[in-house]
Amino acid sequence: MPKEIQNLVNLRARLKRLEVKVLGSSTQSPTFPGSNSSNNKDSTQQKDEDGDTVCSYVTDLNCTDCNDESVIRCRFSLAGALFCEAGRYAEDTSYYRRYASEALKYYLSIVRVCEEHIAANFRCTRRNEARYCSNGNNFDETSMDVSTLSGGTLDDRYMKILASQESGLTDMEYASIFHHVAILYCARKDYANSAAYFKMALEMHEKLLICSRRRRLGEGHRSNIPSSSEGAMEILDDLRDALNRVTDLANETKGTLKTLNRLLHEAQKIHKLKRNRSSNCAVLMSRSIISHYKYKFDENRALLELDELAKLLISLKFPLPKTPFQSGIGEEMPKANSAALAISDALARAAEARFSFTGKEDNDDVRISYIQESLDLRTLALGDTHRTVQLKLNEVGDAWYKGGKRDLALNAYERCLKCARENADGDFYQSKLPRIYFNMSSIKYINGDYGEALNDCESVVQICDQFSEQDNYTVESKSTENYKSKSVVQYAYSNMGTLHLKSGNYVEARRRYNKTLELQLVGRSNENKSVISDVYFNIGLANQYSGRMELALRAYKRAMEITKLCRGDKSEEMAAILNAQANTQSKMCKTNQQMALQLYSLALWIRQSNDSAPLHHDKIAATLINMGMTCRRVQQIDVSISCFEDALDHLRRVGDDTSRRPVAVALNGLGNAFYDKKELESAMKCYIESLEVKKAENLRDKSMCRTLINLGNICRLRKNFDMSLQHFNAALVVWCELGSFNSEITANIITGIAINHACKGHYSKAAGCFNEVKGILLNLNSLKVHEQQMKVEKMSASLELKLRKYRIEAETQY
Repeated sequence: MPKEIQNLVNLRARLKRLEVKVLGSSTQSPTFPGSNSSNNKDSTQQKDEDGDTVCSYVTDLNCTDCNDESVIRCRFSLAGALFCEAGRYAEDTSYYRRYASEALKYYLSIVRVCEEHIAANFRCTRRNEARYCSNGNNFDETSMDVSTLSGGTLDDRYMKILASQESGLTDMEYASIFHHVAILYCARKDYANSAAYFKMALEMHEKLLICSRRRRLGEGHRSNIPSSSEGAMEILDDLRDALNRVTDLANETKGTLKTLNRLLHEAQKIHKLKRNRSSNCAVLMSRSIISHYKYKFDENRALLELDELAKLLISLKFPLPKTPFQSGIGEEMPKANSAALAISDALARAAEARFSFTGKEDNDDVRISYIQESLDLRTLALGDTHRTVQLKLNEVGDAWYKGGKRDLALNAYERCLKCARENADGDFYQSKLPRIYFNMSSIKYINGDYGEALNDCESVVQICDQFSEQDNYTVESKSTENYKSKSVVQYAYSNMGTLHLKSGNYVEARRRYNKTLELQLVGRSNENKSVISDVYFNIGLANQYSGRMELALRAYKRAMEITKLCRGDKSEEMAAILNAQANTQSKMCKTNQQMALQLYSLALWIRQSNDSAPLHHDKIAATLINMGMTCRRVQQIDVSISCFEDALDHLRRVGDDTSRRPVAVALNGLGNAFYDKKELESAMKCYIESLEVKKAENLRDKSMCRTLINLGNICRLRKNFDMSLQHFNAALVVWCELGSFNSEITANIITGIAINHACKGHYSKAAGCFNEVKGILLNLNSLKVHEQQMKVEKMSASLELKLRKYRIEAETQY
C-alpha cells in the first residue's frame, strides 16, 4: 500500500474510534483509492475509469452533536490529507473527484458543527439579555457589535468566522479551511460559493495580520514589521486576485443562467403554439440543460444537450410562414409566424448560451449558424424591413466580424444600413450606426480599400456630430451616449490618421491624430490609455517618415511613458516603441548608430523573453533585420551576417505568405553584408534568392531595383559583362516604372551600364551613357551628387581619350 494511502487509512481509523467514543455510534471503515487492505472486504466497491478498485466513504458527516475538539482536529487532519492527495491528480480524473469530494465534506462538517454551537450560545445570550432588561436594568449595546445582529440572529458570514473559537483550531487553520473549501468549490465550478469562501478567507487573514501587528506593537517592536508580514501580504494579494477572478466567473455564471431561463421560456412558448411531442421534448431538454449547468456544474454535458436542442428547434420551424406579417389595427399574427418568431428568439438565446459555454470564442461557426438561422426565420415572419430584423442583421454582422468572416460581415452591415434608411430609425442611427460604419471601415482597411474605409470613418464623425447637437433625449441617456459617441469618434479619427499614414499623406495623418488627442478619454480605463499610446506612436511614425526626427523621438518618448503605465515595460508595445526609436536614431546621423544598436538589443530582449505571449517570430525577425543593417553601417560585418541569418531562421518558423516580403529583405541584407566582406559567391546566391521571392510576390519596388544593381556589380567584377548588362537594364526598367527617372539612382544605373560597355570595348555606347548621366546630375543638387559628378567626369575624360585615339564618335542613345 502506498505511504500516502496508509496515512489516510490510519487517520480514518483514528477518526472512527473518536466518533464511536464521543457519539456512541459505529461507522464502517472504507478503503481509499489505491488501498489493498484486507480488513475492508465487505465495503461497497466500484470500478473507476482506470480499472482500479475504489470504495465510497460511508461515514456520518452530518451529525452536529459532536463537540469534542479531538474529533474536529482529526477531521481537519483527514480533510487536509485528502486535499493534498487530490492535488496529485488532474481535475478530470476519478481519483481527484473522489478525494476532493471527501475533503469538502469533512471541511464543511467542521464548519457546520461549530456554527451550531455559535448559534446556540448566541440565542442563549440574547435570552439572558432580555431577562436582564425586563428586571429594569439598562443594557449597554455598545459592548456588542450591532452590525452583526440581524433580527436576533447572527450574520451567516460573521458566524462562520467566529466558529474558529468553538472548533479548537487556530485562526490560521480555520482560514486554511475557508481557502481550501473555496478552491474545491471553484474546481466544481460552483463559483458563487467559491467567492463567498474566498471572501471569508480574506477577512480571516486580514484579521490575523492586524492582530499580529497589534501584538508586536504591544511587545515593544515599534520599528519595522518583521519579514514574515511580507509573506502575509502576498497571501492577501493572492486571495484578492482569486476573489476577483471567481467573482467575475460567478457573475458570468449568473448571466448564463439567466440566458438559459429565457431559453426555457421561449421553449415553453413554442410548445403552446405547436403542441406536439418535439416541442414538449424541447421544454424538457431546456430544463435538463439548466439542471446540468446549475446543479451538476457539467458545462460539457450542457453544451452537448444545447446543440441537440438547437437542432430540434430548427426542425420545428416547419411549416414556414407563407407571407411576412404586416402589423395592422386589430390584426392577429398567424400561428406559423408566431412560432417562427419564438424559434428565432430561442435560437438567439441558444447562441448566447453557447458563447458562454465555449469560453467566449468569436470564431465559433456553430454559434454563428444559430444567429443566421434566427435571422432567416425572423425575416420570413416579419419581412426584410422590420426593425427587429434590422437589429438582428446588426447582430449577425457583429458575429461574422468577430469570427473573421469579413465579406459576410460587410454584406450583413450593408443590408442593415439599407433597412435603417427605409425605416428612418433615429434611435438606431444614434446608437448603432456609428459602430456599424466603424466596423465596415475596419473591414475595408484590412481588404486594402483605403478610400472607402476613409469615407466610412468620415460618416462616423458626421453622424456623431449630428446627434450630439440634438437634445431630444434624457439627461441620463445623453451622458451615456455622449461617452459612447466620443469613444467611437476617437477611434474613427485614429483610424483616419492611420489610413492617411498608409497613403503617405503625413501632414493629414498628424492632423487626424491630434484631433484624436483632443477627444482623449484618459482616466476612464487602461484601454483608452493604450489608444492614446498608439496615437503618440503613430504620430512619431508620421514625423519620422516626413524627416522630422526630433519630433518623432519626442512622440515616442510620450508613447513609452503611457505604455509603461497601462501595459508594462516588458510588453510587445514597448518593444515596438524601442524598435521605432532605434530606427529614428539610426537615420539621424552616423554618430547615433551605437545608441540605435542599444535600443534594438533592448527591443529584441523584450520580444524574446516575453513569457506572457507566444514568440512573435516575424517581429523578432524585423528587429534582427534592422540590427543587421545598422551593424553593416558601422562596419560590424560579422555581427550583421549573424543578425540576418537569425532573422531568416525566425521567418522560416512563421511559414505563411505574410513572411515572404521580409524574407526578401533579409536575403538582400545578407547579400549586402557578404558583398562588403568580398564573398561574392555567397552574396550572389543571396541576391538571386531574394530576386526569386520578389518576382513570385510581384514586388517591383526600390528594393528589387537595388538587388538588380548589386547583381550587376557582382557580374561585372566576375567579368560576366553580358549578364551584368541584363541586370542593370532590368533595374533601369523597374526604376522608370516607379516614376523616378531623374534621380541619383538612375544616374548610378546608367553609370553601371556605361562601365560595362567600356569594359566590352563599346566606347561609343559608354560615352553616350556618360553624357546622359551628366544631364541627369545637372538637375540634382547635393554633396553626394557633386562627388558622383566628379567621378563621372573623371571616367568620361578617360573615355574621351580612347575615342580620340580610335577616332570614334559617341552615340547619342545608350
